[in-house]
Amino acid sequence: MVLIGLRSRKHIAPFDIVRPAGIGECLPYLSEGKRAALMAGGLDLIDRMKSGHVFDTIVSLSGIPDLKGIKDSGGSITVGALTTHAAMAEDSLVAERLPDIAKLWREIANPRVRLTGTIGGNLVSALPHYDAMPALLALGATATVAEATSGLRSVSLNDLPGGNALLVNVVIPASSMRLVADRSLHPHVSVYAGAKIASGNVTDLRVAIGGAYARSRVVTVPTEELSQLSLGMRAATIAQRVVEALPEPLTDGFASSRYRLRMIDVLTRRLLVRLGA
Repeated sequence: MVLIGLRSRKHIAPFDIVRPAGIGECLPYLSEGKRAALMAGGLDLIDRMKSGHVFDTIVSLSGIPDLKGIKDSGGSITVGALTTHAAMAEDSLVAERLPDIAKLWREIANPRVRLTGTIGGNLVSALPHYDAMPALLALGATATVAEATSGLRSVSLNDLPGGNALLVNVVIPASSMRLVADRSLHPHVSVYAGAKIASGNVTDLRVAIGGAYARSRVVTVPTEELSQLSLGMRAATIAQRVVEALPEPLTDGFASSRYRLRMIDVLTRRLLVRLGA
């Protein structure tokens, strides 16, 4: 018996490629009705094209210096959209100011993806199992986008515009920030907890969920009279609040909504204990 594999890949349709040297040169391609696609690392874009998506123009972003680099912005770190995952993991500033981010980024995906894939591409793709969105949501990061109609503006990561905007950079709070993650059930559900902890006091706490919804979700937890020491002792109560604040997760062939919600509760408790240690 001969087994023949079925392939869903298609030939990539012809396209033009342009290489703008600045953000302003990209903006005309963001207009409604343009069949153009922005290319950062290209991993997801090429997959889409192999699956039958057709674009008249591919806009390569590789020649735009304003989209590159990692810099200290005082109480935060600004990461250019074209920064690769490998660069994020290995950058000395990130290692100094956000060591938890550096550690997480050394573990996500695989070497090929880390060397080629970019922070911006990961966020814009908005795939539910990707790590960048929930990890950065847990830290309260914001994004700078450029639009043809309104120029540059700052937005929440949850409010990233669609194809009519260019992601320029991500601004990550870096003052006394901690990030812990549990990816043991990835890609079906993963949980990320970010907290600002100074002098034993917790003044900012967020729990973000990946894999359980079509888009990553984040819950901001009230921190009145919450100390680092009490995080572990109050883990069950806080985790229950997080679960109650979330909508019903997805049910698919891998996991039920009920299972995912239960695991969000369990993983959140574990992370809070780690933050409180």
